[in-house]
Amino acid sequence: MVDRRRWRLWGGWLLGLGLGSLSFLTICDLSFDCGCCAPGMGGLDHCDIQIAGPPDCPWCEHLAISAVVFVFAAIGALATTWAAVARLPFVVVVAASWASFNLATILAGIVTAIALGRPVLAGL
Repeated sequence: MVDRRRWRLWGGWLLGLGLGSLSFLTICDLSFDCGCCAPGMGGLDHCDIQIAGPPDCPWCEHLAISAVVFVFAAIGALATTWAAVARLPFVVVVAASWASFNLATILAGIVTAIALGRPVLAGL
């Protein structure tokens, strides 16, 4: 017997995570004004790590930092999906997963900027 709740949980989380990963570099640019853009628009081709000298984008320069940020955001999305899956339609579960992934990524960008002494939300 297929457990529909389990399929809704993991399916909603993975779809939300996939949609959130498409906006990861855009949020990187929002956080650090580094030039990163969505994968279909050039991705890292416009990032300031491509230009010699500082300032360099901390997430693109240090892949360990971006990996930690991605895992942090993915865990946040999983927690939100877990809470939403029991009582909401599947589309709302996916949207909640996507939104929480993006919010966690923005929060991580703010924390990274403060920790490194860079302007917070420099892209605004």
